[in-house]
Amino acid sequence: MTISIIVVNWNTQAMTTDCLAQVRRHTRPPYELIVVDNGSNDGSAEMLAEMDGDFRLICLSSNRGFAGGYNCGIPAASSENDVLLLNSDAFVTRGWLTRMSACMVRKGAGLVGPCTNNCKGKQRHALRMNGLVRPWFRRTQQVDYLSFFCILISRRVIRDVGLLDERFHYGMFEDDDYCRRACAAGFRLFIDGRTWVWHEANSTFAANRLDVGEVFEANRRQFESKWVS
Repeated sequence: MTISIIVVNWNTQAMTTDCLAQVRRHTRPPYELIVVDNGSNDGSAEMLAEMDGDFRLICLSSNRGFAGGYNCGIPAASSENDVLLLNSDAFVTRGWLTRMSACMVRKGAGLVGPCTNNCKGKQRHALRMNGLVRPWFRRTQQVDYLSFFCILISRRVIRDVGLLDERFHYGMFEDDDYCRRACAAGFRLFIDGRTWVWHEANSTFAANRLDVGEVFEANRRQFESKWVS
């Protein structure tokens, strides 16, 4: 089955260009590529419109946040496809999507994420000085949380669980929330230990001069209000 890859850009023109280049270089077709420009004012939308048209471009008139941007891209994807959400500051490696998709099938997973250098949770690992991934990255394990900087979501999950919760506006805790909803619906989450995706982390916050701590606290309160009785 073809997978729909969705990238959301908000004023990260250079990184989005690099992100898309890595997707093209390291992803075996067929796949569907959708780019959502989230109300950028740095020339991103114009740049994307002029690029090689191997992707579908959705331009929003205003910023709808992390969850809102992806929620515009997911319904635009082919209705039977599994969906891969990819941050504009995430850079994929050879075989990434093939391995993650195989992990989903092999484990009967609802969501699959890669190992990385920078995220919260069990996906984060250090690299050796020579750039090689430590051998114990190769373990694939079931978890109850996956970071959404790069996440493969089964179409079954989207049908049963729905879209991301847009109350977590700029980002942070929308992944905690979605993983909890997916687990409650009976789906299993796995880290694919064979896949590595580099993540710069918080690049959109820096590009738009957002206070990471302030956004974290606001969304933490939203999360606790929703889940803590």
